[in-house]
Amino acid sequence: MLAPSEEPNDRHPVPRITDDEMMALVDRLRSNKKAPGPDGVPARVIPLALEHLGERFRDLLSECLETERFPKVWKEGRLCLLRKEGRPVDSPSGHRPLVLLDVSGKMLERVIARRIIQHMEEDGPNVADCQYGFRAGRGTIDAIKSLKDFSDHAASRGEGVIAVSLDIANAFGTLPYEVIKEALRYHGLPLYLQRIVGHYLEERVVLYEHRGQLAHMAACVLAGTPPWDVDAQVMSETYWSRREARAQGGERLAPRELANARRMTEKRIRDRWKDSLEDCRYGTRTIVALLPSFDEWVEREIGAISYRMTQVMTGHGCFGHYLHRIGREISTTCHQCAHDDDTAQHTLEVCPAWEPERQALVSALGRNDLSLANVVSAMLEREESWEAFYNFCEAVISQKEEAEREREDEVDAPQFRRRRRGVRRRRFATRQIPQ
Repeated sequence: MLAPSEEPNDRHPVPRITDDEMMALVDRLRSNKKAPGPDGVPARVIPLALEHLGERFRDLLSECLETERFPKVWKEGRLCLLRKEGRPVDSPSGHRPLVLLDVSGKMLERVIARRIIQHMEEDGPNVADCQYGFRAGRGTIDAIKSLKDFSDHAASRGEGVIAVSLDIANAFGTLPYEVIKEALRYHGLPLYLQRIVGHYLEERVVLYEHRGQLAHMAACVLAGTPPWDVDAQVMSETYWSRREARAQGGERLAPRELANARRMTEKRIRDRWKDSLEDCRYGTRTIVALLPSFDEWVEREIGAISYRMTQVMTGHGCFGHYLHRIGREISTTCHQCAHDDDTAQHTLEVCPAWEPERQALVSALGRNDLSLANVVSAMLEREESWEAFYNFCEAVISQKEEAEREREDEVDAPQFRRRRRGVRRRRFATRQIPQ
């Protein structure tokens, strides 16, 4: 790429959103039938709302441009996985990822994109004349016609033409952000556009929600392992900063400096991971219990999490509340004591059926408060406390599981509770009166 053009003057006022820009945004939304983003607001609702809030929304977009900041809430996208026919269900290639963004944020994106294109067309340097994608008034038909004209001209001169087609996998997703920023500088974009695009590219978040499974963030905390996206983001930032330092003439780090840099990177991962837990909507019971002892939990050298401990700590297991939620029970009632809501905390702290096991746990912990946060704190203090909680979970949950299996095996068990239907059909048939 050629050297960037002279840096534009930043003292000019940022143009506010015009009537034409607002009209173009609204016209595109009237017939938009796409799915909404995380805020759940459909595109066709926005034009109706703008009839009353148009000026305030225009002021909001203008303020984003003036402050050169892209709102954090509009950087979040909701991930949906669409099945690909004929591909394995358990394979990543068997799904097409689709990230849904808030319509309001996409409106600001279109304003920025329109101003970038307008600047390149009017002030330049413009994109190459042979580019047809993402340009107003040009499309696939124009590109095909240009190729045909080129081929016809070569044929008229007795020359041959070779067409080479390139398909770059995930082209947009793998383009380094620094390349985008350098392109904006090269084309001489006003600084406010360069800066808001730079801010737009920072701290992007993809949300994936599956109510039938333990929340991803809670599972990571329980396992003591940072989410891969947080880990990858910090590692990427560290890599690019070190690469930039070396490009400017810096030397390679000495072994001791490299070790310190790695420790700092680990600390940044930990801090960013902890901050990301504040806004979690799923798995909150587990996260709230572990946050006060977050560092001690992640750095612990004692104790392993068993399958039944996980059930008690997450609430995803043989509890009436959870089984009702996934359609395996007709109510949330506790089968042991008839309490109206059989949760994991009810099992741990209240249910009289487990009083002997509970007394043994309280004695080992040295605490009467069996809130999950308090139990976690005690577990981290002594290995004996960890072992006591393990024993409680194994004893209680194994009995609840056995009782659940007996209810499943009942011949007249409701259909939704059944699993081994063939066995039950045969047992039921043996009890029928011969015809």
